Amino acid sequence: MPYCRPAESVAALPLAEHALLWCMRLWVDQVRLGGHPGARISQVFEDLGVQGGGPRLEACLALWHRGAGRLPRVHCLGDRVVGEEEALLLDVIALQQRHGTAEAIALLSCILPHPVALQALPALAGLAQALQARGLWLARRPAVQQPPWLRCFPAMPGPGSLQPANRH
Repeated sequence: MPYCRPAESVAALPLAEHALLWCMRLWVDQVRLGGHPGARISQVFEDLGVQGGGPRLEACLALWHRGAGRLPRVHCLGDRVVGEEEALLLDVIALQQRHGTAEAIALLSCILPHPVALQALPALAGLAQALQARGLWLARRPAVQQPPWLRCFPAMPGPGSLQPANRH
């Protein structure tokens, strides 16, 4: 199912989101070429003051590559528009910062097999927490506030809030 959203300019992204996007693109580019981007990605997170961000992002992207059998679909390093899967991953991290785990899994499962999405979530949650600890909050994408496929569910039920229909 496509993850529809309006085109978003890379230049309009806050610093943390811009850095994450650049790291995603670099990782995919270097993996395609047989390179090892770990040191450069770790340097970006170190410059942001985010402890352990690089390995967590790399772990998630590597799991994506192995589990989905393909690299994440990202734009070229110099592209000025945020791609669909790039925006989705940024939004998943934003959801994890707000403890929206169910929504994050649902979004990630749009592009990854569900078991892979579940495996990738701890690394993304750790990355979200590391960014949050540094005061770097990611914004939700406007088109993601309520995806079309989620409109039939006005709100995610809280734990213990569901009751049997035939209860008297």
